Amino acid sequence: MAAARESKPLYVDQHASMSVMVAAIRNQAALHTLTPAEQFAFLHRLYVSVDALAGAHRLYKLYGGAQGFMLSTNVAEPDADHATTLLEAARALLQVLPEVRLPNGEALDVIMALSSGPASSGLLGSVSLTYQLVGRSVAVAQELSQTQAHLPLVVTRSMLDELPAEAAAGLVPVGHAYVACSPDQPAEVFTLPAYRTLPLSRAVPVANAPPLMPAAPDAGDEWAQLGSGSDAGASTRSASRVRASR
Repeated sequence: MAAARESKPLYVDQHASMSVMVAAIRNQAALHTLTPAEQFAFLHRLYVSVDALAGAHRLYKLYGGAQGFMLSTNVAEPDADHATTLLEAARALLQVLPEVRLPNGEALDVIMALSSGPASSGLLGSVSLTYQLVGRSVAVAQELSQTQAHLPLVVTRSMLDELPAEAAAGLVPVGHAYVACSPDQPAEVFTLPAYRTLPLSRAVPVANAPPLMPAAPDAGDEWAQLGSGSDAGASTRSASRVRASR
């Protein structure tokens, strides 16, 4: 046991700033009316589309499964514009995902939570390894993806602060959401103008918080239109550098 406690990770990397998307499939009940074979076939079609888009946008897919998926930028390869890259990919996914329908014709209902910040990535443990990404921003995105019942896209303040002014102007504030992973610091959340009227789940008033950044008049109209409607056997270094499958 002492040797196990003293062993170092097979691979670990540090990221001063990166961006992450955690996406969750909300209509799980409809998904589980399918047989396991039907679910697998459906999910395979879904991830062929997600992988193609991830490859086109130079994203790294950390995982994809029956509950959802995680994509990141400035992790597997350098990207100085990682927040912009991920937001553009999210906008593209908002166009692609509604076209992926369950066998009963129901549209896929996915929530995408985007956040930015420092993180560590690498391989945990010694067997059955999968590439992992950890950090507060990751935890906040994971929790938002599990708790937001209405908005299809949420962007945290930490990611907004990484965006250039033009891209940030295309987002509108929706409030602060309670996150159990950071109970003393509610997540300030933004979305696309097309979704501004949808309610924010777990909304909390934040005493003495700075006022929400107002959207510029008519800002983000183009964005609103677009927004509507690893295998451990490979070398650890190469595993961390492989892009999402095309």
